[in-house]
Amino acid sequence: MQTNPPSSNMSLISHPLLTRQASVKKTLQEFKRTHQDNWQDHKQRFSEDELAVLTDLLVSPSYYA
Repeated sequence: MQTNPPSSNMSLISHPLLTRQASVKKTLQEFKRTHQDNWQDHKQRFSEDELAVLTDLLVSPSYYA
C-alpha cells in the first residue's frame, strides 16, 4: 500500500499554472457570490465571450450532458 502520493501528482499540486487557475476560479466564485443580489445588472457589463467563460468556470457540467 502506497502512503505517499506519486511524485507526478505532487508536481501537479505545486504547478504554478494550476495554482493560478484555482486562485482565479475561487476569485470569480467569490465575485459572483457577493454580486448575486444584482446579478442581472452586473452581468450586462460583461461581453458574451466573458459571460461564456464565467459560465464555463462557475457552472458545474451536467451529469446528463
